[in-house]
Amino acid sequence: MAYEGIDNGYVLFDHVRVPREQMLMKYAQVAPDGTYSKPPNARLSYGTMILLRSLIVKMSARYLSRSLTIAVRYSAIRLQFPSSAAKRTGRGEDQVLNYPTQQSRLFPLLAAAYAFQFVGLYMGNLYAKLQSGLAHGDISDLAEVHATSSGLKSLTTELASEGMETARRALGGHGYSRFSGCVDSMLNFVPAMTYEGENIVLFLQTARYLIKQVKKMSTGSGARPARNLAEVMLTLDNYDRSAPAAYNEHAEIDVA
Repeated sequence: MAYEGIDNGYVLFDHVRVPREQMLMKYAQVAPDGTYSKPPNARLSYGTMILLRSLIVKMSARYLSRSLTIAVRYSAIRLQFPSSAAKRTGRGEDQVLNYPTQQSRLFPLLAAAYAFQFVGLYMGNLYAKLQSGLAHGDISDLAEVHATSSGLKSLTTELASEGMETARRALGGHGYSRFSGCVDSMLNFVPAMTYEGENIVLFLQTARYLIKQVKKMSTGSGARPARNLAEVMLTLDNYDRSAPAAYNEHAEIDVA
């Protein structure tokens, strides 16, 4: 989809000897005698993916903002039908942006675009802090940052993709024209829901991490929740304990 000039590829080597000093041994190591040493934590290999997912969160803000800029500006200059207020004042056709239906579609998405921008900056800072810790052998934040980046990448790309389609439709008949500027943006962005991790899989990874944290806390075997999970845990702490037992069984958590 789109990106006609860019593609993923692969390379095959047959009977090629790679010099040991050129093996990109950041975490896994091969000693001069051929002994292989595993990374101290298998999740260290996620580092590059975490970086890219962090960048995708920022990209979600950028692409959603682009579509909304087009849709809001178009709605401000597009005149169609006299509204009730326009009829009372004797004005002619009214700006499409004055219609509540148009506002209810675009304004919440405009707020989301700002939120994605801020959370993208936050995710970048979180990744930088993680890298600083990894450089000193500290992997304590790795699992949390991985779960956070997985969830935010999935959430922002899902909402941004849906928001871009809403913005495109808000342009009416002009929305399906490539001249609108929305079509190519959508083609370039929508694949983000599958590259660097398919969203359903990433949502499940985040959920799995949260479930594990809740289990640790419920049994008293774990520390207090990490900073990013504090609000989530507070919500769980206020969980409605009148929920049916069957729900608790399916959730595999003793919330009592």
